[in-house]
Amino acid sequence: MSEHAAPGRPSELVREVWCPSRTRCWQRATISGSEGDRLTLRLCETGELVPRVDAASLCDVDASHDEDLGDAAEMNSLHEGPLLHLLRRRLEERRAIYTWAGAVLISVNPYADVPLYGSESLLRAEAEAPGRAEPHIYAVARRALLALLGQPAADADADVIDARAVATGGSHALVISGESGAGKTEASKRAIEYLAFASLASRGGESRDSAGCSVEEHVSLTIPVLEAFGNAKTIRNN
Repeated sequence: MSEHAAPGRPSELVREVWCPSRTRCWQRATISGSEGDRLTLRLCETGELVPRVDAASLCDVDASHDEDLGDAAEMNSLHEGPLLHLLRRRLEERRAIYTWAGAVLISVNPYADVPLYGSESLLRAEAEAPGRAEPHIYAVARRALLALLGQPAADADADVIDARAVATGGSHALVISGESGAGKTEASKRAIEYLAFASLASRGGESRDSAGCSVEEHVSLTIPVLEAFGNAKTIRNN
């Protein structure tokens, strides 16, 4: 909970909360008055007063909600309001479209080209310890691949979910979900890109079948199918 002295009344502490908003989903506000379980709020951004807000719909602001966290699970109190605030700040201030939420990767579609892919990013992902990897779709694909191969995590601090996956080995799947336009097709393509790269690296070079096609070329042939699903008309994108 964030508390600070109100202007002109240094002895009084002001409680800062997240409140539902019709335009921003969630906004920060301070409590100006109360009547039973109904509160009057003052929006921090505009100073507008919002009367008769249900106290049960609010969430206290915590100091960790203003930190630039690569993993939202590191917040002292995780809630939809500060989570959306973190994603927005990372996108606007750092053009960072990926954020961990524990073992789950959250991706925000920037609707623009971002310099996050290619050979340099692939090599960097390959060199990172699985338990400390920067949030990226390559890191998700790498965790799944290591778990498939039953290879031990290179980092002793790897989270429990990763440790269990690596210990069992066997088949694994990547679940990529989101509404239309969220970037599922692009995420699938980038995961395939990493897996093709890792396959090539593990063999020390390119190999081809009797038809003269490499594994990477075979994998790339699945992309038009993914694009077909991604380009389907829905009520969200048409």
